[in-house]
Amino acid sequence: MPRAVSAGIWNNVSLKTVSDIDFEQLYLMVENIGENIATIRTAYEMKMHHSYFGKKMYIKIYGKCNDSSFEVCHNIHYKAGNFAFNIQNPLIWWPYGYGDANVYDVTAEFYCENKLVASKAFNFGIRTVKLERQDSIGDTERCFRFIVNGEEIMAKGTNWVPLDAYHSRDAQRYDKALEMVKDLECNILRCWGGNVYPDEKLYDFCDRNGIMIWQDFAMGCFSYPADEKFLELIKEEAEYVIKKYRQHPSLLIWSGDNECDIIISNIRNPNIMNKATRKILSEAVEMHDYARPYLKSSPYVSDEAYKKSGGDIDKMLEIVPEWHLWGTRDYYKSDFYKNANINFISETGYHGCPSAESIKKFISPEKLWPCDNDEWMLHSAEHGNSTYRIDLMKNQLIHLFGDYGDSLEEFSLLSQISQAEAKKYFIEKMRIKRPYTSGIMWWNMLDGWPQMSDAVVDYYFDKKMAYYYIKNSQKPFCIFIDEMFNGGIGIIASNDTLQNAVGTFEVTDGVTGEVLYKGDINIGKNQNKGLGVIPAYYSQQRLILIRWNVNSVEGINHYILGTPKFTKEKYLKWFDIIKKEVICIE
Repeated sequence: MPRAVSAGIWNNVSLKTVSDIDFEQLYLMVENIGENIATIRTAYEMKMHHSYFGKKMYIKIYGKCNDSSFEVCHNIHYKAGNFAFNIQNPLIWWPYGYGDANVYDVTAEFYCENKLVASKAFNFGIRTVKLERQDSIGDTERCFRFIVNGEEIMAKGTNWVPLDAYHSRDAQRYDKALEMVKDLECNILRCWGGNVYPDEKLYDFCDRNGIMIWQDFAMGCFSYPADEKFLELIKEEAEYVIKKYRQHPSLLIWSGDNECDIIISNIRNPNIMNKATRKILSEAVEMHDYARPYLKSSPYVSDEAYKKSGGDIDKMLEIVPEWHLWGTRDYYKSDFYKNANINFISETGYHGCPSAESIKKFISPEKLWPCDNDEWMLHSAEHGNSTYRIDLMKNQLIHLFGDYGDSLEEFSLLSQISQAEAKKYFIEKMRIKRPYTSGIMWWNMLDGWPQMSDAVVDYYFDKKMAYYYIKNSQKPFCIFIDEMFNGGIGIIASNDTLQNAVGTFEVTDGVTGEVLYKGDINIGKNQNKGLGVIPAYYSQQRLILIRWNVNSVEGINHYILGTPKFTKEKYLKWFDIIKKEVICIE
């Protein structure tokens, strides 16, 4: 988005009366989840005048979630302290697809001489989280996976970026944006480091809908200062932000920044230069939220990875397990994307042109087509009088269809189809390769101003075709077709739930209806399973449909067999079938 510098107050303002006694800090942490019992550690710090000491004081905490409730009272004698208590038969918070996102509505009250003098209400979820991360150094196999409540989670979601170039308008866009995140069946959001810190509304929504949050600290794509004054400001900001969000069960992980390690690696070892994330932020998380994982940068380049790669980004790609997969941005199944062996993709995207109707809202009539002009360049996420983003869209279509169309309407449609197939491929590739892979957060859901970009929803909330393809590919249970290998294409079922998947499936030619394969499905919880192999040829070009009925729920997916170029006429006939039978839109 453009850099829109403004002044003044852009967020809500409230007036609060200040008491001489209140909760300075109150934090409930899950210490352990056992059979039918959860142990909760409570840390508190009170704001109080010295005259309160010596009086009878206690904290009362009570919470309720559906039919489960708890209540605990604890006498206090000091300004700060901690205590533990147990919750019997707790309801557990799970990410979407793995179970219910159970949230306790909790109230904490502070009493002095049996008189209520302070109270605080908040969300609380009972869950544990662990990050397993390992570089490929020596004989070690790299990995990057989140373990929630003892179960490995397949993370599927998007990057959350500024909702508007003018943040005073963010509030008007939250509700629609969050409903789309839910509709897309995302179970994770990455609050990107180039963002502003989100409203509590986002966290509350994610708490109650099982959407995990990866929270970057607000730094991105830069080698930040390391002087004492700057680091002190970063420390103050971090401590405030940590205390603000840490009670939310949806908060999965803190990340030091966005791509600062990669930027610095071109100059010098980030473990020496990136002092803010290695020391200041690391200590802040350890001091104020030690029960939650902290990643020092995204992607994080450890000292060992830097030394082994010599600072070469291409070599890092073979060592570091979590990466932002941008690369060539050519054909979406080119060698770069096909051979990338990343465990967790925290950014990747592919351009898609907004609809012709949307473009007509921000491009002058005489500049609509052809697209090589100053207005298209202004609205192409580059802002440097460059045709780079426009050329990306054109070249992606030339790779796929041999040309990019001869009208605005055709160019827009073909570009959206190209983007949709690309993002579908990126998501399905990561799901197919489980358990080696463990997540993808594609870039991105929604534009914050009118432009041509990787977003799957434009500034006017008009959904591109990728929206519907992604929604289908992110369902907790789905069946995919793997890429050609040894003369065949594999049928892979992915069960990202904690229920066994039992049913039947059938694979057909989408045009002729010929049955290519069918069989039974019986897959254990939270795993993939190969269902069979269909003989195929690289020279073939056909639309394949996969239908299933699993646990009494019907589903359908599609796969495009063959290599480019595909004629526009052939694909558009397939597209009519895909719209009608797979993504169910007019």
